[in-house]
Amino acid sequence: ISPNSEQLATGAWDTYLKIWSASLDVNDSYEPQHKKLKALKSHLPTRTPIHTLKGHKENIVSVEWIESQLICTASMDHTIKLWDVELGGLQNEIVAEKAFLGASWSNLSRAIIACSADRHIRLYDPRSNEGSICKMVFTSHSLWVSAITWFRTDENLFLSGNYDQCVKLWDSRCPKAPLY
Repeated sequence: ISPNSEQLATGAWDTYLKIWSASLDVNDSYEPQHKKLKALKSHLPTRTPIHTLKGHKENIVSVEWIESQLICTASMDHTIKLWDVELGGLQNEIVAEKAFLGASWSNLSRAIIACSADRHIRLYDPRSNEGSICKMVFTSHSLWVSAITWFRTDENLFLSGNYDQCVKLWDSRCPKAPLY
């Protein structure tokens, strides 16, 4: 959901990032008139996206609104993309060796934490202009890490979950071992 709660962003197996109106009003759904009439007749509103952005080659596994006009997506195509919604195009791209299974943006640390089809969690700084964009690697899980999220109230803490049926609490200042 956008910061102003006016739009939604979705990504799926079809590889498209879609931007939708969050309005509950059928008349505000950005549809051609003939589709609106058909939807009203069936009593089920049909929506079409405001924007459809193409760029990923595999399914999108994570979508997160970062700022009013910036969205972060992670995909099985080994990329994390930052999208400029206003311009309708790609602003930045992070390419990795493994398929991404999830990503989370921290408004506090301004960093992306991502999990891949391996045992590692990686911290990326998309603002980095020198050296590697991957700033840290966290390893403790025994199988693929499948879920990741930053704490909303602490710039250093995040949670990871994976196929070894463990959830771990991490501090980004200590990559050697999780807190729990």
